[in-house]
Amino acid sequence: MNEQDEVLLRDMLDAARDVATVAKGRTREMLENDLLFRLALRKAVELVGEAARLVSEETRLAHPEIPWRKIAGMRNKLIHDYRAVDYDIVWEASQSDTVELISILESILPREPDDTPPT
Repeated sequence: MNEQDEVLLRDMLDAARDVATVAKGRTREMLENDLLFRLALRKAVELVGEAARLVSEETRLAHPEIPWRKIAGMRNKLIHDYRAVDYDIVWEASQSDTVELISILESILPREPDDTPPT
């Protein structure tokens, strides 16, 4: 993996961890009723997708366990079709998909001394 892709995968990991942190202890109902929560979660999900979109084809092919198209598609929907966002899908992504993505990225990336998951 080239250096730029490693940076992008770390950006994905950081943003996925942000998704998990923002959603921790919250409910789907809160997503509907709390503007700041909704905007924060949405932005973190967008950032995961933006970094994923920039990863090279070579690295994407080397890691088919990452759902690249799904992640980029979510980003595109949030940015370009912002009036028709399905928050059930955003919520589901924040609950299960993000946990799986964090695990995958942590297994791919070499550990850094300050690379500790949030509590």
